[in-house]
Amino acid sequence: ASNANGITVTNAADIYVDSNANTFGIDATNTGSGTVTVVNTGKIDPPQVGINAVGGGNVSVTNNAAVAANQIGINAKSNNILNDDSKTVNVIDITGPIAAGDGVFTDVDGIRAEMVGGGTVNVGTSLQRIGSNVTATSAAAGKADGVDAKGGGDVNVQMGIATTTGGANGDSWGIRAASTSNASDGNADEVNVNTQGAVNGRNGILATNN
Repeated sequence: ASNANGITVTNAADIYVDSNANTFGIDATNTGSGTVTVVNTGKIDPPQVGINAVGGGNVSVTNNAAVAANQIGINAKSNNILNDDSKTVNVIDITGPIAAGDGVFTDVDGIRAEMVGGGTVNVGTSLQRIGSNVTATSAAAGKADGVDAKGGGDVNVQMGIATTTGGANGDSWGIRAASTSNASDGNADEVNVNTQGAVNGRNGILATNN
C-alpha cells in the first residue's frame, strides 16, 4: 500500500507458515507516509521474517506472543529520510519469546529496528521494557544480533530481566545500537542502552554514535 492514512494490523490467531524464503508471518508495508501499526498476540512459526512492519512515517510493533523466524523475528523500519524528531520506530515485546535463525541465513536479528532519517528508534521503553528472551543464531561466520537498533537520531534500547542472546560467530552482538547522529538537524542525538537481564553471544553490547 502507499497512502497517508496508514496501515493497522491486529492479530490474535496463531500463524503457521511454510519455512521458505520470502515468507512472512505478518507483512505490513506502506510506501507512503502513513503510520504502520502491528499488534500481535498470536504465535508465529516459522517464516523468514516473523513480523515485517515498514513505512515512510511512524512504525509501531507490539508483540505479546512467541515468534520464531528463519532470519528476522521482528523487523520494524521507517524509510523517512527527513531530520524529523517527530518520526518514531517503536518496538514493544511483552512476553515472546523471539527466536531468529535457522543456521542458513548469515544476517540474522531477533529484533531489527531502523530509522533511515533523523527520527527516534525505541526498542522497549523505560516504562515497558522488552520482557521476553530474544535470541538470534546465524550460519557459520555470519552476523546474528539479538537486537539491532539503528537510526539517524536518538536510538534507545530498554531491556527487561529476560535474556538477550546474539550469535556465536562473526560480527555478532547480543545488542547492537547505533546512531549516525545527524548533526544537521541541530539536536544532540543520543544512544541509550539499558538492560536488566543477561546479554550473551560472541560479543555483548555495542553502542556507537557517529
